[in-house]
Amino acid sequence: MRSKCSTDHLVTILTSKALTTKMHKVYFGCETVQLRYIIDKLSASFNNLTPTALEKSGLFYTKTNKLLKAQNLYSNKIESPKNQSTIDNIINQMK
Repeated sequence: MRSKCSTDHLVTILTSKALTTKMHKVYFGCETVQLRYIIDKLSASFNNLTPTALEKSGLFYTKTNKLLKAQNLYSNKIESPKNQSTIDNIINQMK
């Protein structure tokens, strides 16, 4: 059974200067196109928030429990993913 990643864990991971496999694992419950959109929106605010860095860390998993691959993120970029307005609202509230 996988343990849930807390908000504190996620912030620690996203603000870390170096990602290590000893950090908490992050499981995303959204589609890859939505995740790519979120990463693009947040990348300027966090260290190491690139598809390649996410894959290399070995910390990030898809909603199907598979290790997140950079190529999946690179190939799933679209301008308007499902629930875009909801994602934008959440990101704007974080600022």
